[in-house]
Amino acid sequence: MTKRKRKSTLVGAKLAAISMARAVTRPNEAAASDSDDNLIPAPRIRKLCGHVSHMTLWRWVRSEKLGCPPLTEINGRLYGSERAWLAWRENQRRLQATAP
Repeated sequence: MTKRKRKSTLVGAKLAAISMARAVTRPNEAAASDSDDNLIPAPRIRKLCGHVSHMTLWRWVRSEKLGCPPLTEINGRLYGSERAWLAWRENQRRLQATAP
């Protein structure tokens, strides 16, 4: 009887990274933004949104129902518009406050 090899957990992490890359826009596809708007890295966006995990951010971006701002990939790293994410977060807080 032969032993089956266990799949590495790294395989799952690579698949998640590939899926996340498909969910984001490329820099040339991103809408032009104002000059006073800053791009912030994904870890800072995650802190801004209440220290959410990478997977949670990935799910939010892929969900059409939530209407999250898009992320832009630059040199393999994810960035988002600071102004857009702050506005989205405030909108989500208002929606939660008015929910019954």
